[in-house]
Amino acid sequence: MVPGSLDDAGYRAAYAVAEDNLRLGHDVIGDSVNPWMLTRDAWRGVGMRAGARVMEVETVCSDEEEHRRRVEARENEVTGLILPNWQAVIGRDYHAWDRDHVTVDTAKGSVATCVELILAAIRTLNVDRRERRPAADQVGGLFGDHDHRRVDVAADEVRDHRGIDDA
Repeated sequence: MVPGSLDDAGYRAAYAVAEDNLRLGHDVIGDSVNPWMLTRDAWRGVGMRAGARVMEVETVCSDEEEHRRRVEARENEVTGLILPNWQAVIGRDYHAWDRDHVTVDTAKGSVATCVELILAAIRTLNVDRRERRPAADQVGGLFGDHDHRRVDVAADEVRDHRGIDDA
C-alpha cells in the first residue's frame, strides 16, 4: 500500500526513480508539468538530496495561436489518457517562479535552437560547477513544460547528447 494520498503517487514515484538514478551517477531529466512551486521544489529537492547539480527549465510558447494549434493537434499515444483541451491548458492554475531558472520560448526557434539554448545553459552550469565542487556530480535537468510535445523532442535530443560534462 502506498502511504498518503494517491493524488500525487505518480509524482512521488517519479521523484524516487529520479533520486535513485542520480545517486547511481546517471543524468536525469524530470519532464513534467510543474505549474506550482510545490512540485518544482519537490523536483529540486530530489537533485539536492542526491548531491546533483540542478538546472530548472521552463518551456513556454509565447505565440498563443501556435500554442493552441499544438494543443489541439496533439496526438494521444497513451491508451486511456485524456489530454487537456485548450480551455484546460489556459485555465490551469499556474504560479509564477520565485527563483532563477532557464526559460525557453518554443515559439521563437526550432527544436534544434531550443535544445542548443538548454545545452548552453548546461555548459554554463558545468563551468560554474567546476569552480566550486568536484566535477563528478551529474546534471539533474528539471523541465516544467507548457508545450509538452516540443519538450519531449528536446528532452530526447538532450538525452542523446554526449559529452555534456565535458562542455
